[in-house]
Amino acid sequence: MMEPASKAGWRTQGIATVYDNRPWLTIEKHEVLTPTGQRIDDWHVIELPSFVNVLARLEGGSFLLIRQNKYRCQSETLATIGGLIDEGETPRVAAERELLEEAGCISDTWHPLGEYVIDPNRGCGRCYLFFADRCRRTGAPQGRDSEQLDEIEVTAEELLQIGMGGQIKAIAWETCILKGLLWLQHQGSGK
Repeated sequence: MMEPASKAGWRTQGIATVYDNRPWLTIEKHEVLTPTGQRIDDWHVIELPSFVNVLARLEGGSFLLIRQNKYRCQSETLATIGGLIDEGETPRVAAERELLEEAGCISDTWHPLGEYVIDPNRGCGRCYLFFADRCRRTGAPQGRDSEQLDEIEVTAEELLQIGMGGQIKAIAWETCILKGLLWLQHQGSGK
């Protein structure tokens, strides 16, 4: 049987910046006390920008995915809509902006799917997941930057197969898809 963790939690005793290239990356070395009282003098924390991912369902019922080629994926991948949260934006406002920029869509029906730290030990940013329902097109995508993004529409069954089949190369996108489908299943069951 595991011993319960201390209610005091982790305590930071000191912070030294190792590398600073804000807003993109900061690496810090923390001195911490663990919940059991152990002192660790070199606990590294990586600060990355927070971001949003949106599972978008169009008014007709199909789901919208983006086909793209990301540098660290080293291959083509399917993705949910998303991007960084700009300074001063709430996660929801960033999600709405990204939906408009990447897909030319708006939605009046938003459901938060959770807030997640990427690496529970080192940090690496926060991801905010959303499900946008009954999305409607207002025009062409508005803000595509240096990436080539191709939209595809899929059914719920195809989306589940994509989510389980290795066509998604990033854990945040995968989580957004599967969490969104679980949320929809839960809503449909009346629970």
